[in-house]
Amino acid sequence: MNGLLKLAIEGHGGLRRWEQLSRFRVAASITGATWALKGQPGLLDGVVLAGETRDQRLTITPFSRPGRYATWEPYRQTIETADGVLVAERRDPAASFAGTTRSASNRPDPGLLRVSRAEARTPGFIRAAMPV
Repeated sequence: MNGLLKLAIEGHGGLRRWEQLSRFRVAASITGATWALKGQPGLLDGVVLAGETRDQRLTITPFSRPGRYATWEPYRQTIETADGVLVAERRDPAASFAGTTRSASNRPDPGLLRVSRAEARTPGFIRAAMPV
C-alpha cells in the first residue's frame, strides 16, 4: 500500500472500519468545468450517491431531472425513472470512450454519464460531500 493510500484510509477510520462497511450514502455536488464542456452544467449538483463497497455499483439520484436516477456498474450504465422504467442504457461503458476527446462535440448520447478517470481528477470536480 502506498503512503497516500495509507494516509487516506487511516484518516477515515482505518482498514478495519472500511471492512465493516458494505454500503455508503453521500449527499454531494460534483461540479467543475467538465460538465459545462460536455453541455451539462449542473448535472450533478445536489445529488445523493449510494454505493456498495464490495461490488462496483453506484446509484446517483436525481439524475438529469427529478424523478430519475442513474446506475453505474463496470459493464452497464442506466437511467431509470423512480418507478424503475428504463429510460436509457449503455452496455460496456468503457468502450464508449474509444476515439473521443474532452470536447462536447463528440458526445453521442448526452443523457448517459460519461466520466473518464482523468476527468474525475480535474480540480473542482468534487465540491462537497457529507454523510446523509
